[in-house]
Amino acid sequence: ECVTGSTIKLPGYKNNTQVTGSTVQRYQSFAAGEVKATPVLKTGMKLSTFTADDEGELQVKCDTGQAFVLPDAFILDNPTLSDQGG
Repeated sequence: ECVTGSTIKLPGYKNNTQVTGSTVQRYQSFAAGEVKATPVLKTGMKLSTFTADDEGELQVKCDTGQAFVLPDAFILDNPTLSDQGG
């Protein structure tokens, strides 16, 4: 479970613009996905479970009922523990 305000941006191709003379062209590049969430640590859970060494499948279930699986997710930075266990 995560606190309210979590976000997900799906990976995929994005359009970029390139000005050439008096026209604009577009080219595509791949953009990484990103999940921003604050998980709540419950009794028995350890902060050390979430480290930058971790890599693997991430399953995200939104409160709207949508579910996403990111097969090669990883954590960028080690987490910080704050008030209310998040």
